[in-house]
Amino acid sequence: MEIDTDKMILFFLILSSIFVLLIGLVLVIVLMTSVPYPDLGRCKSEEYFLDPNDKKKKKFASLLSTPEVQLSVIVPSYNEEKRLPIMMDECLGYLESRKASTPEFSYEVIVVDDGSTDKTTEVALEYSVQYGTDKVRVLTFEKNRGKGGAVRLGMFSSRGEHLLFADADGASTFSDYSKLEEKLLSICQSNKVELIFGRF
Repeated sequence: MEIDTDKMILFFLILSSIFVLLIGLVLVIVLMTSVPYPDLGRCKSEEYFLDPNDKKKKKFASLLSTPEVQLSVIVPSYNEEKRLPIMMDECLGYLESRKASTPEFSYEVIVVDDGSTDKTTEVALEYSVQYGTDKVRVLTFEKNRGKGGAVRLGMFSSRGEHLLFADADGASTFSDYSKLEEKLLSICQSNKVELIFGRF
């Protein structure tokens, strides 16, 4: 029995064409249903922070905007009304001391209330009253998103050239920030890395 070569070539060409069309169709479906950036699921109210001094809501900045301060500290908080003041006192004490010794240093602290059922937002707003919303802002979620969601949306709402997150439980000592900053700057100046993760 002799195999017709022309028919065999035609069969494989048709089969290959069908395979390529199916792959192309799958790619088109994937591209059309994909979201290029993560869906932050941000509620309209979460685009604003309250200025407790004038009782007005003001729009948060965007991570994509030109940095306005040197350091943004993101503090994810869930039911932290008792522990938050201890951490904030130490954090702001360090940052204010740093500002006094280095006048060009600028910072902001964004407390992200991750849908707390206690008075976390009210406690954080007391710091906005004391230090002003240029230095302390409160992002209050309508629902709990978890620590990762709080850190991420806090970062996206920041104005800093450098971004740092610190837990509300005070696990990190802010006096160690200068050591971290010094090491980061030396690494970045050597062009060895662009992103560093770690706990100080």
